[in-house]
Amino acid sequence: MLRGLHVLLVEDTPINADVAGDILLSVGVSFDLAVDGLQAIEAVKRIAYALVLMDCQLPQLDGFEATQRIRALEAAQAFVGPGRVRRIPILAVTACSTARDHERARLAGMDDLLAKPIDARRLVSAIRKHVVR
Repeated sequence: MLRGLHVLLVEDTPINADVAGDILLSVGVSFDLAVDGLQAIEAVKRIAYALVLMDCQLPQLDGFEATQRIRALEAAQAFVGPGRVRRIPILAVTACSTARDHERARLAGMDDLLAKPIDARRLVSAIRKHVVR
């Protein structure tokens, strides 16, 4: 069901990127990797991803600010073209998952929050929830 999806994984810690990447590949989801928020923004400008998995604690530009900038670009209709969706689902991925973190993610424009360490079933379920209609 997820086979053929192409997502952006934004993660600066190699082991976390490997774990999430292995889960994605195991269910047929291909991905590109960005290691900071600035790379994430540049990637979504170029490629029509089905979804973004955004680490919240990133160097240079954190995931919250990167998400806000992506949402601003969407509002300005900067992403126009074949395969583009109006609003790309962005899922926060963080080691912190308090009520405050959920609220901060929501205010930044994120669609959901997944706690680390990543659980394969929860990740697949979240992708299905936000992409597969």
